[in-house]
Amino acid sequence: MRAKTLARLLSPMAVAGGLVVLLQLAADAQARMSLSACTKAFSRGAVYGSELATRECGNRFTTQDPYVALVIHLENVLEGQTVVAIQLFDPEQTSVWAWRPTITVEPGYRATYWIWGVLAVAADREALAREDRRLVDQLIEVRGKPVRERLGEWIFQVGLGRGTPQTLKFRLEAAPGSLTPAPTPPPAPAATPTPSQ
Repeated sequence: MRAKTLARLLSPMAVAGGLVVLLQLAADAQARMSLSACTKAFSRGAVYGSELATRECGNRFTTQDPYVALVIHLENVLEGQTVVAIQLFDPEQTSVWAWRPTITVEPGYRATYWIWGVLAVAADREALAREDRRLVDQLIEVRGKPVRERLGEWIFQVGLGRGTPQTLKFRLEAAPGSLTPAPTPPPAPAATPTPSQ
C-alpha cells in the first residue's frame, strides 16, 4: 500500500505539480514591482516610500509635456534590506539617472513603496515648484543637452537585488505642429592667446 502511494507521489505529473506549487509559493514571497511613466504625479511625502498617485500614464510623450514622472511601485517587500538598482538611458544610450536606494523593512512586516523621479521636459525648476514643491525634490538632474532635445526612445530599467531587471520603454517626440527643437550649440572654444612680440 505504501509503495503504491509513494509511486503515485513520485510520478512525473505529481513531481511537476509539486514544483509548480513551490515556484508559486516562491513568487508569492517576493516583492512585486510595476513601472510607469506619467505626466502627473501627486505625492503625500517628499521621499521614497511615500504614497503616490499618478495620472496620464503611457509610453508616448511630447516636448510640450511639462515633465514625465518615472514611477516604481513595489508591493509585498519582505523584512530585511532590498537594494533597488535604477537606470535611465536616453535615446543615445547615455545613462542620465543611476540610483541604488536600499529599502529596509522591520522584522515581521511587509511594505509597499513608491520610488520616483521627475524628468523635466518643458518645465523648469520654477514651473515645477509652482505646481508642487515635491516635484523639484524628485527632479532628475540631467547634464548636457536639455531633455526636450533628446527625441526618441528612452529606457527605464529597474532591478531588485539579483533578480532580472524590468524595463519600461517610452518615446519623447516633438509636439504636434512644432518644429524639431534646434540643438544647443556647444560652448565656443577659448581664444588662443597671441604671442607677444
